Amino acid sequence: MKITNEHVGRLLAARLERVQRAGRPLDRTGLEGRSADRAVFSALAEDLRVGLASARSPADSGELATREARLSALTEQVRAGLYQVSAQSIAEAMLRDLRGS
Repeated sequence: MKITNEHVGRLLAARLERVQRAGRPLDRTGLEGRSADRAVFSALAEDLRVGLASARSPADSGELATREARLSALTEQVRAGLYQVSAQSIAEAMLRDLRGS
């Protein structure tokens, strides 16, 4: 499955909607005499809002063109069977991922 900004945007939108729904006031009709529930939210909602806005906003046109050109070139290499990645590059990427950097 290919993951795109659109997929990430939809996931963030769904998560943000759930967070926002959870923050809506409770309809207290018929709840007299019961204790009020409370919820405390972390900065996650704001992080989701910023991520969603970022996923929805168009990238810098120059950056987007460069990215699309690189993706096109890589696609052609894969189709032609010429795309090769060194084991060292893979290992370095795995270590970066493990370190979270």
